Amino acid sequence: MGGIIIIRKEVIIMPRLARSSLGTSFFHIVVQGINREYIFDNNVYMEKYLELIAKYREKYPEVKLLSYCIMNNHAHMLIYCEDIVMLGQFMKCINTSYARFYNKNQRRVGYVFRDRYLGQPIYKEKYLYECMSYIHKNPVKAKIVEKENDYKYSSYNDYTKKNVEKDIIKLIFGTEKGYLDIFLKIEEEECKFTDCEEERETADRMLNEYLKNNKQKIEDIKTDNDKLIDMVNFLLNNSRTSIREISGLIKVNRNKLSKLLKQ
Repeated sequence: MGGIIIIRKEVIIMPRLARSSLGTSFFHIVVQGINREYIFDNNVYMEKYLELIAKYREKYPEVKLLSYCIMNNHAHMLIYCEDIVMLGQFMKCINTSYARFYNKNQRRVGYVFRDRYLGQPIYKEKYLYECMSYIHKNPVKAKIVEKENDYKYSSYNDYTKKNVEKDIIKLIFGTEKGYLDIFLKIEEEECKFTDCEEERETADRMLNEYLKNNKQKIEDIKTDNDKLIDMVNFLLNNSRTSIREISGLIKVNRNKLSKLLKQ
């Protein structure tokens, strides 16, 4: 039975994506310039990064690029890949090649990207569609353009002009029939998606709020399982942060947190 998306009182029936795929295979990828530098600050650099993406998509056909947007100091990609190791190799090839190109052209040395890349797994259909919309809305949010279709370095116009491969359309929408209507309805909706960086900031803010409201120190909470469970549940309910990310934030073993939450 198809999933239902409600948009402005309109109901669109769409085939449901496989649970196994949503559990492990969709990823929001963010790459960012070191110190937030403008590493894609002109058309030459943006086009070079897209050229490298296309080059390594041929080498790694298992990696499916669903949507993208190249901004001045960062880039977003929504990717489908069943092998996380292969995804890592794909991103390493792109970023290593681009760093060499950028350093040569800028006559500089050293790191170009802030991190290797940030990967945000997508577990729900709702977040998958919101992520795509979020990626395409980046230039509008940054006030570079007024509408998504005015921006050259995103995949928005690939969808509206039907230049997207059939297998990718099926991966996202479950069917080719009427996909454009579904796509446009999703893009019209207010986007509530938050990316990896925003989630980090939100989780950190929520943690500080929890500690302040409860007049507790995190070191004391970590020694009391009941308090620890309460704090973790608060973070899970007030941000889209995963157990893995919370584990890194509060410096508590992820397996321990998972076991406590199951009690």
